[in-house]
Amino acid sequence: MFSSPIPKLHWCKEVWSRLNTPKHSLILWLVMLDKLKTKDRLLKMGIKLQETCNLCTECNETIQHLFFECRITNQCLIEIKSWLKWNVATFNIRQLVKWIGRAKVSKFKKAVYSAAIAAMVYNAWKMRNAVLWQGVKIDNTRLIEEVKWSLRTRVQSFLPKKLSSVDREWFCAL
Repeated sequence: MFSSPIPKLHWCKEVWSRLNTPKHSLILWLVMLDKLKTKDRLLKMGIKLQETCNLCTECNETIQHLFFECRITNQCLIEIKSWLKWNVATFNIRQLVKWIGRAKVSKFKKAVYSAAIAAMVYNAWKMRNAVLWQGVKIDNTRLIEEVKWSLRTRVQSFLPKKLSSVDREWFCAL
């Protein structure tokens, strides 16, 4: 009579965080569900295309590769993590999101880290599409600056009224 129970998704808070821009959350949600239309998924659907990653041109394009095994997106993630003073060793998208959920940091920092990951995923996907469809040249610096700008702007718009002085100083230093 009843269908099997729906498994609990432990990444919902990180994907749909208040500090995330909605369009960033949507793309991150598709990534977490493994539903983003990467080349490997398109090939499985019978669409014929070159399966090489448009960013690095070294490996096949999969969600795992694009976020963040690809040397291009990996380099950008390293820069963003350094900028945020975020010391986490992993570069796997699922492990990053899981780490945020389990981290022993303030709710505010968790929300900023979530927004940073969502912005990175969105902007990496946007750059991938610009390279694929418009022949745009890859520009890591521009990608990093877009992530930083969107993160600063969004967080400033929704800055909590009750914010510890430590978190306020940390964010203002970014």
